Amino acid sequence: MEFYADKFKTIRKQKKLSLKNVAEILNINWQTVWNWENRKIIPAEAKIRHLCNCLEIEVNQISDIHITTGHSFKEIGSISELWSTFANYNSIEVKHEKIIINELHKLSSAFNQSAVLLNALLVYNSSLIYIKDITLNYIAANKAFNQNLSLSENYDVSGKKDDDFFSVIEADKNTSIDLKAIDTGEPVTDYEDFIPGSRKQRWGLFSKIPLINNKGKVTGLLGYIVDITERRKREIEQNMLNSMLEKSQEVFWAVDLNGKRIISVSGNIENISGKDKKYFIGKAGFKNWISNYIHPEDKEFFIERLEQNRFSEITQYRILDSKLKEKIISPVISKYEINNMTFISILEREITNRHTGLSIAIKNL
Repeated sequence: MEFYADKFKTIRKQKKLSLKNVAEILNINWQTVWNWENRKIIPAEAKIRHLCNCLEIEVNQISDIHITTGHSFKEIGSISELWSTFANYNSIEVKHEKIIINELHKLSSAFNQSAVLLNALLVYNSSLIYIKDITLNYIAANKAFNQNLSLSENYDVSGKKDDDFFSVIEADKNTSIDLKAIDTGEPVTDYEDFIPGSRKQRWGLFSKIPLINNKGKVTGLLGYIVDITERRKREIEQNMLNSMLEKSQEVFWAVDLNGKRIISVSGNIENISGKDKKYFIGKAGFKNWISNYIHPEDKEFFIERLEQNRFSEITQYRILDSKLKEKIISPVISKYEINNMTFISILEREITNRHTGLSIAIKNL
């Protein structure tokens, strides 16, 4: 990579900027800029891109770096005044947190016909959305962003920086990621972390999208954060439940009766059956469950009760392990109807030893 120091120096002087001026814009030491001009140091590509964005020039004017093509965006100078129309647009309902583009095109008239083509934007009512300029000053933010910080809904964030809102650690982290997106011209998407300003009480799914005009120049940044706190709580609860089931002496089955497939089975199945739990997963697992797990003499009774939804009558059955050893099972079966589909959960407890003990006791009488 080459840095054209002479051309940079010429452009800097044409714009009537001193070394100190450039250093202040880039938030670095002026001696670093002097080293660039005098070929003592070659700046990194990210620094060159950021420098060009600040000087409002193409990156190939002072280096051999190719211009970032990216997605085309109109200048965002007028967005600040019109932002509230978009940022607080709550009439769109999006399921499953999908990224959509078509709805964004419908909003173009709200920006005085600005052809803002956003390559990825998650439209969700609880999303925290903001726009920054090239120097990482806030231009605007939506109500959810302000509410997260306990600010009034109409609080004007323009001209503020991250350290005006967040702790030092949170501000440094958010700023560095935003700067990466601006410097590289590439989105930083779909990473999870605590939502800054929430005191580590809420989790978010983050995306930072550089705004690039039709000349390939980064003009700012759009950031959005989807609150995934409830999802994270469910994941933690599910992990706790799975951990308990895996350590349990019982075997838990989740079965799709309509699709004839085993959704999941807990780890203790390996101790009871002598087979790997993967043997029982899916449609093949369902066939193995019926054909090779349920005792042949109990199979007809078992299948008939399942097909007729007479689960309460299945109070006991026998199984065969991998060594064809017979074992007795006491199940608790629950039925669930979801979207006209039937699912059952089975909690199996082996009671072979109880029966053996009872037989011995009776024999001794």
